[in-house]
Amino acid sequence: MTDFKDKYEGLDLKQLARKFKMLREKHEDLKSKAAAIWHEVDYLRFEAIPEKMEDDNISTCVIDNVGRLSTRVEASVKTNDKNLLRTWLIENGAEDLLSETINSSSLKAYIMNRIRDGQDIPGAEVIEFKPFTVATLTKA
Repeated sequence: MTDFKDKYEGLDLKQLARKFKMLREKHEDLKSKAAAIWHEVDYLRFEAIPEKMEDDNISTCVIDNVGRLSTRVEASVKTNDKNLLRTWLIENGAEDLLSETINSSSLKAYIMNRIRDGQDIPGAEVIEFKPFTVATLTKA
């Protein structure tokens, strides 16, 4: 915090208060702009790019000055009935996922692995499972 001492030393209370107000307003404005940009990023990574890559029958590509672009299937999992889920996990040999709470990331990975392996997953009365494709960008 002392990095700003020289910048504000010598200002009176009114000047400090005005700067404080201006910076808070600027911060709120930037947060709003960042949120709008992130909505656009989400459109590109969840819709436009995966759809275009599917249309072009591409799963991974390297684009100069951008990086490696690929898609992967992800999912969201929401528990609808914790007791039914606990019973289902025990019946399917996944007791190790159980604790006071069930870790959502571990549950999602477990369900995704079961789907990959062609095994059944709990029904809608137990969980809501929503797969989706997302584009990822890494350095080439």
